[in-house]
Amino acid sequence: MEIDVPSEPVGLVVGEPTAFAFLSSAAQKQDKAGDVLDSWGEGELVETDPVQANLPAEEKGEDGYVPVKFRWRITELGVFELWCVSQIEPQQWKLEFSVREEP
Repeated sequence: MEIDVPSEPVGLVVGEPTAFAFLSSAAQKQDKAGDVLDSWGEGELVETDPVQANLPAEEKGEDGYVPVKFRWRITELGVFELWCVSQIEPQQWKLEFSVREEP
């Protein structure tokens, strides 16, 4: 399954260490990729451990970042891939981590 996340471009810092924060929810089962939450109850969203990355810089925008949109997919091996797709050049960066539960 692969989905383009509908959103405005986000400024991605490249060429230096960056942290990506993620939220998860067991209560928001009806939500789809790209849904914007206007409100949520206490404990419905949980921040997961951030993913640290140093994405290579081939070219930066004027302000030191690259405007990107996101695409995600879960592989048949249970790996979540988050692709950061540049909006100014044909380049993309992949972050990945396992979403399988540890035995």
